[in-house]
Amino acid sequence: MKIFASQVLAALLLACVPVCAQSQAEGNMDALLGPATAVNQGMGMSEEIRQALLPGPEHELLSRLAGKWAIEGTQGREKRLVRQVAEVTSMFGGSWFELRVATDGELVQLAHLGYDRYRKHFAMWEVGRGFTSPQVRVGENRGDELRFWRKYTIRRRSQPTVVRERLILTFLGAGKIRWESFETIEGEGERDQKSVVLTKVAEE
Repeated sequence: MKIFASQVLAALLLACVPVCAQSQAEGNMDALLGPATAVNQGMGMSEEIRQALLPGPEHELLSRLAGKWAIEGTQGREKRLVRQVAEVTSMFGGSWFELRVATDGELVQLAHLGYDRYRKHFAMWEVGRGFTSPQVRVGENRGDELRFWRKYTIRRRSQPTVVRERLILTFLGAGKIRWESFETIEGEGERDQKSVVLTKVAEE
């Protein structure tokens, strides 16, 4: 599972680099992901792509994620108590990181985080239990925070409705990270989805 996920991410990265370099449309998820046909046509890893995969100063904050974590907090409207464990491992020499979250020994969330040098923003691909499709977020660094967001449309009462999501990772120091996510449904205001604290229990 872990090897396959890494292969998928590598394919996405190879496909996205030339497309992202040309695209100027902010928030364009198609440009961020790139066409799968580029990989199917046997595109090799050029020196440009190799350089793009080298870690840079933007990866310093991401590197703090590496290790094993205990997670505790609340989730959902009902503020359900959350107790989970997570492991973050570095990939491609530290330019991308894989996050695996488990509840009672069952994998419930898999994500890849990195930095897109062409579009100059952070990126996050995420799948998990209950997801109908992969989630793609873009983000930025604000001091000791990483902020990710995405926007999509759902149908409610036969009408298209815009949903905006925010995810904030705050590095608190002393091996702790606060993870907060918020959802805003058009016409309903913002609501808290998840608020947990990650405590590091082991280095990578």
